[in-house]
Amino acid sequence: MKKKLLSKTVVCISIFLFRLLPFQSISQTSPSNLLYSTANGIAYRGVPQNSVAPTVNDGGDIVTYALVAQPAGISINTTTGQISWASTTAVGKYTLTVTATNSVGVANTTYALNVIPNPDNFLTVKYTSSKVADLTYTGYISTANSANKVDVYYPVGDTNTQRPVFMFMHGGGFSTSNDKTQSYVVKFCTYMATLGYIALAPNYNVGGGHTLSQNLKSCKDMDACLNSVRNRTINYPTTGNFNYSNDYLFVGGGSAGGHLSCNFVFADGSSNYGGFTPNLTGVIAEADGWGSSPTTDRLYNFSNLNANSIPTFIVQGTSDQTVPIQESIDLDNALTAAGSYHNFWKIAGEKHGCPNYIPQISDSIARFNNRAWKRAYPQTINAIVTPVRLGDFKVNLSGENTNIEWATLTEENTRYFEIERSNDGIHFKAIASVKAKGNSTITQYYSYHDHATLLTGAMYYRLKIVDKNGHYNYSKIASIVIKPIKNIITSVYPNPIAKNELLMINYIATTTDKATIYVSNSLGKKMISTTSNVASGNNNVSINISSLPSGLYYVGVSINNVILQHQPFIVK
Repeated sequence: MKKKLLSKTVVCISIFLFRLLPFQSISQTSPSNLLYSTANGIAYRGVPQNSVAPTVNDGGDIVTYALVAQPAGISINTTTGQISWASTTAVGKYTLTVTATNSVGVANTTYALNVIPNPDNFLTVKYTSSKVADLTYTGYISTANSANKVDVYYPVGDTNTQRPVFMFMHGGGFSTSNDKTQSYVVKFCTYMATLGYIALAPNYNVGGGHTLSQNLKSCKDMDACLNSVRNRTINYPTTGNFNYSNDYLFVGGGSAGGHLSCNFVFADGSSNYGGFTPNLTGVIAEADGWGSSPTTDRLYNFSNLNANSIPTFIVQGTSDQTVPIQESIDLDNALTAAGSYHNFWKIAGEKHGCPNYIPQISDSIARFNNRAWKRAYPQTINAIVTPVRLGDFKVNLSGENTNIEWATLTEENTRYFEIERSNDGIHFKAIASVKAKGNSTITQYYSYHDHATLLTGAMYYRLKIVDKNGHYNYSKIASIVIKPIKNIITSVYPNPIAKNELLMINYIATTTDKATIYVSNSLGKKMISTTSNVASGNNNVSINISSLPSGLYYVGVSINNVILQHQPFIVK
């Protein structure tokens, strides 16, 4: 009994003494150093994505994130601070104010989001085209004349307000023999308008022929017309929809117009320009049609081309008797040496103006514009923070396989991993899935072997991590360069093919060599045969099949009389 009383007495004294001690609380401060490591993003209209998650000094307390004046379609994760934009977010530039709040105070920062039209929405025909002729732009000579006239093509029924602009310069050797009504100019501009572009075909100062002084005058008019586009000083009619953005400008030309376009986009301030500098603000890409750059009146120098030169699509026929194909080859070599993004399509047997390929060239220009547009405005893609903590993710070669290996440090409610592959680092396709452990607090290791026989060049891989609720996020991107291990035809398209289409053959070669590409009928009789140089790696070869009757055919490639496997296709 005495022991129990003593014990109670000790406890009471201890509690009394504890209450006499001063109370010590954990020191807390306002949050600080709120930061997005990448403080801006680019969104394609209609494609939902999200920012990186921010970092913050939380001040020793839990913080909650919020957006000030949250725009429609844009939200923030109150726990992680990741900003997300929905597919419905309107085109526009947003400066978003983000707050991180704890029980003591608030920190804030900004995130810049630019929602742009989706470049993929300007690849297929959606509209009819209409034209208003002989509008006036402000030329470099202030007095209005016939050189300052422009035809404008626009999509009928389109409600977009941030369209891209396509401006194409006519040919004619800088003489008075041709103008903006040249047939290929009309066809290119009409086609681009059906995709959703505002397309312009201007006249420009001509008459002096292929001279440096005439090229400079023409270049100044090209610049003047594009500035009139930017400044909205062209006298557009009140009927029709002529809304567009100054941020997405594409230029080009055919023959002398192609040469002029090169002088315009590659202007380097040499003495030939006499102090004149064209305005290239917003110009994303150029199309040089069978014009290139003869040294006699080229204003710029090849040696001044660089990796940041305007991306250029070059096209010319190998049988051009007006402009030597070598001039396009020289430009292609110069751009390659400079590391400038470009594409050169040599059309076998075609003459000046490539009259038999205008529809295909129109489509190729639109697709090149699409790629250049995405390079200029790469879409923001970031992983959403999920319960999976991913460790290593890497790829390496082993024989004919690409080994894809990864590890998770922890998993919670994980369902599977989807392996995705891309040959450009932008467009990914699922190739396999691997079941996840599901729940784990220790490191788990995974691998997948991708058969590399049909792959060559740079390949990109990423993981799509899917949980049991259907939510998912992506890993970082890992890449590897694969050298070809055998000669092989990888694809033949389109298939089936119409007679007015070109048959495209993708062929991988292990070495640079001469290859014979041929088409045979179902009885083995060769119907078409052509020989061309192929480079090591991927090769794209086109064949005109318009002479073939409808039916089943096979395409094959032979090198040094060694025949590769045949690929079937059908002519409709």
